[in-house]
Amino acid sequence: MDTKFIAVSGFGWSGSGALIDLLKEYKGFDTLGFEFSLIKEPHGIMDLENYLLNNWEVLRHDKAIRDFLNYCKILARKSGKYQKYGHDFNNKLNINFYEESLKYVNKLTDFTYSGHTRILEYDLNTLSTIKRKVFARITKKRLTEQMYFGKPSYDLFLAETKNYLKQIFNHFIKNKGIQNLILDQAIPTSNSHIALKYFDEVDFFIVDRDPRDIYVDMINNRSLLGTEFMNSNQDTSKYIKWHESLRDYAVNSNINIFRFEDIVFNTDNVIKRIENILNTKLIKTKKSFFNSSNSSKNIGLWKTYPNKAEIKYIEDHLSKYIFKIS
Repeated sequence: MDTKFIAVSGFGWSGSGALIDLLKEYKGFDTLGFEFSLIKEPHGIMDLENYLLNNWEVLRHDKAIRDFLNYCKILARKSGKYQKYGHDFNNKLNINFYEESLKYVNKLTDFTYSGHTRILEYDLNTLSTIKRKVFARITKKRLTEQMYFGKPSYDLFLAETKNYLKQIFNHFIKNKGIQNLILDQAIPTSNSHIALKYFDEVDFFIVDRDPRDIYVDMINNRSLLGTEFMNSNQDTSKYIKWHESLRDYAVNSNINIFRFEDIVFNTDNVIKRIENILNTKLIKTKKSFFNSSNSSKNIGLWKTYPNKAEIKYIEDHLSKYIFKIS
């Protein structure tokens, strides 16, 4: 039986981790243990599709391919105290992640060539630029790099992308005997229809939360807009625009939106709804990951937030998103 994918995403501090913890307590469900960013982040698969299929140009698509491969090197490598940032996909997924990515790219391209264009100069630092100029002056040659040429059809891109993702997860799934693999933050909440087609069988769950608590949590954790809102005299209207814009793009018939507060306070009803969506009976295990008592402490954070005017502004402008205890 093929593994089914359950993609769980949030809007940023909206509590999607609670749903993931809840699902992990049921038989056949497991996670990678980390956020899977390959599809939606800049230079990931969605960007690759855009440049190879929608906005093809001979130099643009080559740059997109090389950006994708450089991004895959970041995902493959480890982070360290004195090392560049990395996600360690090699060890986490038990594969040579960059090699799998290179195979994927080779199937999407027609050929490579040793070429030169001024675009290659754009990302060079000063020292590297000087070295290139000195080399050209001495040798009367231009330094070249391997460049890519490819113009795949939509069907080829989609088939190879599906196969690529299957190969990435294959060892992990087999080693753990997973029936339902939960992917954390793999699918963007906006334009999700683009990413969902990369899987043969996937259900997509989004978790939302009271906008007042999201606002306070962003500030408390100094994340996203929260780093600016820590300062005095912040413009709360920016948060209103942020909140509404993210949700404008999350309207899709294949999306199932859950409230964080319902996961905490109405857990049984949430499980029943998931069973209806997946068309299966969930079997509880003895594993314990979801703690409703701890999660409930993250509900109503806005009540102790000192600037009541900001909270009132959010209530007035985002009233339809406010959680009301029934």
